Amino acid sequence: MTHLSGKTALVTGASRGIGRASALALAKAGAQVLVHYGRAASEADASAATQVALSPMSAYAATKGALETLVRHFAFILGERGIRVNAVAPGFVNTDASLVKTEAGRQFALSIQALKRIAQPDDIADVLTFLASNDARWITGQTLYADGGTRL
Repeated sequence: MTHLSGKTALVTGASRGIGRASALALAKAGAQVLVHYGRAASEADASAATQVALSPMSAYAATKGALETLVRHFAFILGERGIRVNAVAPGFVNTDASLVKTEAGRQFALSIQALKRIAQPDDIADVLTFLASNDARWITGQTLYADGGTRL
């Protein structure tokens, strides 16, 4: 039964209960399933094991687009209360989950960015600190790309 072939489903809470059952049923019906979990990666992996046709970065990329939309929405809704809503989209950062942990990943990252260095977590923290400060008081509803020129 593949009546959902070509369809994509996002299932939150897919590591257990209704979410897990839903993810399994959708995958069995042919859908590409993006799963979201709070704490149990191994359980979420098990729930998606019947069909994993997406690369690990696909789910990440899909959530980035959704977050950019939420940022604009909440900035508009909350602006009249003086609440600013922004996001930061970092480029390659030296973290445990980063592509730059391998030499090949590091070389790739450096080859596509203008500043030719790998960001450290503090580099991004400084951007966040700026956005939270009064110096950024006229910035809302924006996604700031702090990527060392990767998107040029």
